[in-house]
Amino acid sequence: MYKLKSLVLLSLTLILTACATPATNEAANSQVMTEQASSISIPEAVEATIVFEVDEIEQTNMEKSLKVEEGTTLLDAMNAEYEVEETDGFITAINGIEQDKSKNKWWLYSINGEDGAVGASDYEIKENDQIKWSLNGN
Repeated sequence: MYKLKSLVLLSLTLILTACATPATNEAANSQVMTEQASSISIPEAVEATIVFEVDEIEQTNMEKSLKVEEGTTLLDAMNAEYEVEETDGFITAINGIEQDKSKNKWWLYSINGEDGAVGASDYEIKENDQIKWSLNGN
């Protein structure tokens, strides 16, 4: 009788343990997945506007509003949206409109009214930037 009770008790223990394990594993897996999901960094998008001026005339046909990933450089955004020629990170032509050394005309950009301090390949677009490209002679 003692052996029978021990056998039944052992069997029940094994059955209960086996049944409880998947729930415990699911809870542990759920917690791991939640921790992994919270550690994944999804790049945020930023919006900006690009306008152009050539010989002090606005080029409204080239104006665009963009939505790019945070960390996108101005040069990368320009290459994605326009036909661009560049040398050493500096833009020399946009949509076939080239700068002209003989007339001292260069593509220059400003951000929110401030002249660009670095090349387009180094400037990272920020939320609500107002980017203006100008090709005007001196």
